[in-house]
Amino acid sequence: MNGITKTMRLDALRLISDGLLTIIALAVLPPFFGLLFRQMLGQGALDLLMGVIMAEIAMVTASLTMTMFVREDQNDHRRINAILPVSRDTQVAGRYLLMFIVDIIAVTEFALCVLLLAILGTGAITQAALMAGVGLFGACMVTQAILMPLMYQFSSAKIAQIIVLIFMLLICVALVGGFMLENQIAAIIAWLTTHIFVSTLLTVLIAVAFVAAVVAASLSISTRINRSKEL
Repeated sequence: MNGITKTMRLDALRLISDGLLTIIALAVLPPFFGLLFRQMLGQGALDLLMGVIMAEIAMVTASLTMTMFVREDQNDHRRINAILPVSRDTQVAGRYLLMFIVDIIAVTEFALCVLLLAILGTGAITQAALMAGVGLFGACMVTQAILMPLMYQFSSAKIAQIIVLIFMLLICVALVGGFMLENQIAAIIAWLTTHIFVSTLLTVLIAVAFVAAVVAASLSISTRINRSKEL
């Protein structure tokens, strides 16, 4: 446990290597955009504003994940990791645990943003808002679970190219799904809602199991990659 704590502390220092003001600026962005869009959309637009805030927070958490690896590459810390009195597996586990804590902070910020908008009269907090918070937490964890093995396998410069390609691919898939497969997708969603996601509790349990499986697989892959790399 002491080794994991040391690893988390080192990675946390990498996250704030650009200065504490950078972290504060990233934390301020979601409520800033929420209030900005509130002025544009007016009252009664809490659902739309939640989507804006969720997207902003998801991008921030993904960027923080990449920041650790970028700083590691820039400062040649991968060689330093080899002489740390902590095993490679523990280093990987500590990094995943730190990202888990970052996600908890992100969801807490989302809840505070929604509460602030509700107090300002944008709309009432409903069960949908609570589910959105849970969904945001799962989405952040899955996104990081996808990024982490890639960041361990490739350099930060290579990852930047891969992310651009993935982003372009997602846009193409979204366009095809939205314009060519709209009826088919609607039918699939209707079937899942009727036969699989029949209750909120069951939906949450399935989502938790899915996220846990993805994170476990990601941790296993990252651990194997880190073991095989020459530091």
